[in-house]
Amino acid sequence: MWQGKAADGSFPVVVASPGLNSSRWFFTAWAEELASNGVIVIALDHPYDSPVTELADGTWVHGKLETTGDDAGDQALADHWAGIRAADMRAVIDQLHSGLAGLPALRSADLSQIITAGHSLGGAAALEAARLDDRVEGAVDIDGMPRTPKDATPLTKPVMAIVAGDADPLPEYDAALDALLAKRNGTRVILDGVTHFGMIDLGLIVGPVPGITGTRGPTGPTSAAQATLQLIHAID
Repeated sequence: MWQGKAADGSFPVVVASPGLNSSRWFFTAWAEELASNGVIVIALDHPYDSPVTELADGTWVHGKLETTGDDAGDQALADHWAGIRAADMRAVIDQLHSGLAGLPALRSADLSQIITAGHSLGGAAALEAARLDDRVEGAVDIDGMPRTPKDATPLTKPVMAIVAGDADPLPEYDAALDALLAKRNGTRVILDGVTHFGMIDLGLIVGPVPGITGTRGPTGPTSAAQATLQLIHAID
């Protein structure tokens, strides 16, 4: 099993974003698998998106994002929200580079090897953060629709697209992934028997429920983490 610790004692860093209206806590099993393999994981809760978030001044704010039921309008909202999340991820990277994070666990962080990752809308945000930020070496999109703005410069950094194998066909998603990987800068990994929600801790909470987590839902987070490690190993 690959260990991420570099020769100088530093560790690669993954900045991670959860799905829409979700919390970093549903990323726990995935993050623990990475951490056990020598990776520092920083998982975000996005203010006004995650169910509850504590701001820097101690204020608690609740999620306020709502879809409208109009597909075109909701797609535009999702594009906008992915951009906001990408900005949040880049703000975390700003803090890491400024030395202001101040956490002992980050003293051995290798800031030359930062990966962005996320589930669902968080995956779209991870792709955008990597596309926009030269400090990011690559991105992992865990079953998220890519949302690169039209006519924007494409992402050419290493990419891992982790796809739920137990899902109904979605031609728009497949086409978006084809476009994302057209530069031959990444790969698509399909997790058989795992649904969209089986990629996170839901499968560990409710068990293997077909149609919700998939027949292999409880293994989804670990499998997604192992695929994430493949990308980190390739970049190292």
